[in-house]
Amino acid sequence: MTTVNSAPLTARPLSVNEVHPLGRGALRVRVLSGAAWLTTANRDLILTAGAEAQLPAGAWPALISPLGGRAAVYQVAAAADETNQP
Repeated sequence: MTTVNSAPLTARPLSVNEVHPLGRGALRVRVLSGAAWLTTANRDLILTAGAEAQLPAGAWPALISPLGGRAAVYQVAAAADETNQP
């Protein structure tokens, strides 16, 4: 099992035409297979397998959906609190 910031991550499948809300907090998202579109209130990102993005906290929840008419698998975790980093 993969961990980010000591939190275990679970693989989450995305079926074709499915959209998952990710929340409003600062998040780290990694795509394990396929490709996915991430959107927040102020930016859109395309991630392919192996790519990772850190999303800032926002007033609106981030959304993720698969691209290319194929399913995708992703992981999501709260982003590290960099104020506690040495």
